Amino acid sequence: MAAKQLKKDPDITIRKADKTAAYVLMNTSEYLDKMDTILSDETKFKKISKDPTESLKKKLNKLITINNDANTSIKFNKLSGVYRMGYCYGNMKTHKPGNKLRPIITQISTPTYGIAKQLCTILTPYIPAASSLHSATDFLDILKNKQCNRNHSFS
Repeated sequence: MAAKQLKKDPDITIRKADKTAAYVLMNTSEYLDKMDTILSDETKFKKISKDPTESLKKKLNKLITINNDANTSIKFNKLSGVYRMGYCYGNMKTHKPGNKLRPIITQISTPTYGIAKQLCTILTPYIPAASSLHSATDFLDILKNKQCNRNHSFS
């Protein structure tokens, strides 16, 4: 009951904490200020004046037609239905000083999402296993091993 009341309060934002299963309650104005700071970084984000979703959908459908006409083995479905722009939200980094937000940009609602998944399925078998990692932990383990080997080689 208390959780439902908190969720209805427009002055409180409830977000999942980054890298944990915990949830964080924060003042909505603080959350929006942190998100504005992230999104105002023009080296990473560009303001747009209109929604590009419909024109992107048309361009993709043209490319799908070209591919489907030229290629007999790999066919893509034409895009139909309603799509939206991706959106951004932030998960709090409770493990970092200042409780910054990790921006998450979801693409699930966009016209490119389904095609990207299909392309991933097509291309993945051609990527050598030695060239891919399963997680950030794998990457960190490689770095640690290289550092250990480098330190031991000078002994």
